[in-house]
Amino acid sequence: MLNWSKRVVNLVNMVNVAEHAMSEATPNPTGQLPKRLGFFGIIEMAGADIVAGIAPAPYSTESCVVVSMLPSGNETQPLDDVAMRQIADRFQPELLMLRFANYSTVKSFRLPSCALQDFTPRMKQVALALVAPIQGHRENESIVLSKLRERDRDAQTERSLEPEWLAAEILFGLVHERAIHSILVGGIASSINEKLKFRGEDFRISARKIGSVLKSLGVRTESLGSLGRGLLFTPAMNSQIHAVARHLGISRRTIATSQGLEAGYGGRRCLLCEEFGLTDGLRFNDPSTRIPTD
Repeated sequence: MLNWSKRVVNLVNMVNVAEHAMSEATPNPTGQLPKRLGFFGIIEMAGADIVAGIAPAPYSTESCVVVSMLPSGNETQPLDDVAMRQIADRFQPELLMLRFANYSTVKSFRLPSCALQDFTPRMKQVALALVAPIQGHRENESIVLSKLRERDRDAQTERSLEPEWLAAEILFGLVHERAIHSILVGGIASSINEKLKFRGEDFRISARKIGSVLKSLGVRTESLGSLGRGLLFTPAMNSQIHAVARHLGISRRTIATSQGLEAGYGGRRCLLCEEFGLTDGLRFNDPSTRIPTD
């Protein structure tokens, strides 16, 4: 059974945020609130949480799909409470019965792993939730997955500037370099800042910040003598970094060169990448060489 109480609390919290945004808004000279603020409504009819609004959602949207709509010049009147209740009374019983009749089929639905291999973990959950109700309709499934794949790539671009992603990306790249056996926290920060500069970003991250980020990722630093704190790329650490990469949706495509991607080539083979499913369809060479695992 679904945890309805938790979903109701979430909906109430969304309403409170929206009402607060409206109360803080400054009326324009005509005495009306700006149309860019507020929410049109929150609907719980078919089981999905639908939030419609003109402003960006003031809460986390990591586990949902945001559909952008251009402003309309039509003077459409909002539905009043009576009209909304009539719609709910008409359609809600049918939709709930439809859900009840198909609950087991939808719950047991699984997509082939190859269909979601290039999705991040968060988007995989969204894809399964959206495709499960239309199972059997291959053309519609393909359309939904195609649209989600585009949004997932956009989301990855946005997340690539998060400190956690940047730190994990740098570490994932370092464990695949033969000559690197250890690195200081300051060295990680320097590598991240070089990447930010190359991408044209104007902010930088300090070594102290990276220390906190590594702790949040579950990556423990250790003393490297008089040099300071850092990481030793031991077999256990290499495995942990691969696990973090998988959790964040980082793969060998993330660290591959543009020339390599064009040729479908990912560089040196790594058995840990194969174990954690991070090869992402690329080809690799030198099968006798691997990241140490024991």
